Amino acid sequence: SLYEKARRLAEHHSFPFQIAVAGGTTDATALFEGGSPSLPIGIPLGFSHSSVEVLHLDDVYHTISLCLQLAIA
Repeated sequence: SLYEKARRLAEHHSFPFQIAVAGGTTDATALFEGGSPSLPIGIPLGFSHSSVEVLHLDDVYHTISLCLQLAIA
């Protein structure tokens, strides 16, 4: 599965990896329901949708790196 592929790549490259379960949907829902493999990937952050939203640049770097590895794998 796409999830297993992402998990293996994250472990292989020592990218921090956390599973999150939340209510609601993402834009990936339409792709998934249309039959395309999809995997929502998020960057951990605090104070979402506010004027003081914060994140750690290492998390951005690792997320981009994981996405690149998925694209070329």
